[in-house]
Amino acid sequence: MMSRVLHITKLLYTPVSFCFILYFSWLNRTVLVKLFDIADFSFFVIAVCLWCLLHLISPLSPQIIFASLGSKIAYKDLLRIYILRLPARYLPGGVWHTVGRLSDYHTFGISKKHLTLLVVVETFFPCLITLFIGGGYLYFAGGKNMLTAIEGSFALISLITLFLIPFVAKWRLSSILNNTFIYYSLLILLSVFFWIIASSSFLFYYNCVSLDTSPMSYIRIAATYIFSWGIGYISIFAPQGIGVFEVVAGKIMALPMSLGGAIAFLAGFRIVVLMADMLVWGLYRFLNLFMRGTCTKK
Repeated sequence: MMSRVLHITKLLYTPVSFCFILYFSWLNRTVLVKLFDIADFSFFVIAVCLWCLLHLISPLSPQIIFASLGSKIAYKDLLRIYILRLPARYLPGGVWHTVGRLSDYHTFGISKKHLTLLVVVETFFPCLITLFIGGGYLYFAGGKNMLTAIEGSFALISLITLFLIPFVAKWRLSSILNNTFIYYSLLILLSVFFWIIASSSFLFYYNCVSLDTSPMSYIRIAATYIFSWGIGYISIFAPQGIGVFEVVAGKIMALPMSLGGAIAFLAGFRIVVLMADMLVWGLYRFLNLFMRGTCTKK
């Protein structure tokens, strides 16, 4: 019953969120048009390219997890599966990209038990990393108030959980896990690297309209993006954190516009993600067709 209610909530929440974002965009159209006029689109292109790079990194995460479980899939196969399933991200529900990948992994002989562990890691690990990195920095860099206390609480809980995970995994899953601490360390480093690139992409988007009136440092802006993404991620009623990410980031960032304008501006970063997804998917399909055509001629 609860899963059905959650599913219906997700289906209704997404169009409602889009409507509100469009409404805020219309109310703040004058500000957004001015931002568009002064935009440096070379920064926007760099933001898209950096997000494209993330698609090359993402298959490494399941590869590390499978290796710790004694299973192997070549990187090129993981990359192919990941990229070809990208359009499923935009289907209602927000889970079909993962479902498609799991189905493909299973055809390579990955057991359902190992796939279940992969889902658990991919579900909880991103929020733990983002809330720890983003919340931790915002807590120590900000003034002590209710907001920073909340940020610090999220960071502390995430840190404790991240610290305990390898010990619990070694205790409960020692029969199927190999070199737990080594692979866990690799996963941590990969995740940190991933979010450095992701936040760099956001910073280029942020700077493409020269919002230099903000008193926030670039590191704080990056931390705000990472933390807000984490809050959006744990909002299970909001597929891909839509609406939640924009509101949280808009409240924390000192943007020279109203909250509605900030929400509309921050929602624009989703265009960067969309364009990167389309570019990587289209380029991969083109290269596949080109290579097949070359092989056929030979």
